[in-house]
Amino acid sequence: MKALWIQGQMCDLLIFKERPDLVEPFLATPKTMSNEFVRLRADRWETADFAPTKDAFVEEFSSLIAEEDRWDLDFLSALRNAIGHAHVSIGRDYFLYRPRTKKEATVIQGLALQPRAGAAAPPIVKLAFFHDPYYLDCFNRIKGLDEECLARVAGSLGVQHSRIR
Repeated sequence: MKALWIQGQMCDLLIFKERPDLVEPFLATPKTMSNEFVRLRADRWETADFAPTKDAFVEEFSSLIAEEDRWDLDFLSALRNAIGHAHVSIGRDYFLYRPRTKKEATVIQGLALQPRAGAAAPPIVKLAFFHDPYYLDCFNRIKGLDEECLARVAGSLGVQHSRIR
């Protein structure tokens, strides 16, 4: 859910970058949004998955995005994909995922989510959100993206970050 939340913020910021004329009306009327903004937001939600949204966001705001933010965005993209394509069972408290691209495998392995020694091929990783250190690392990356990266980008556009959160 937090990955979707980050994606929604990136979509809003991309809209405001493309259409700065929508910022003032958006901020002036906190209880309502213009039909144009709502339409643009819905279009982005319907047509862009996390990875393409992230790529557009990084390209558009490259001068404002720190290297750590890029790593965390890549990580979150891979994690979002892993959750979306994981094998889930009601009988266990973790997800199983087989990375399909080298980039995803690299990001996931960066968090020590590696197959067991002697595990059968293809490699499968365990997403163990019940394990507090792993969960907290994921949570802190998302929190940092929100409170630092997205807040910085919003500020550069004159958008009150709390309004898109």
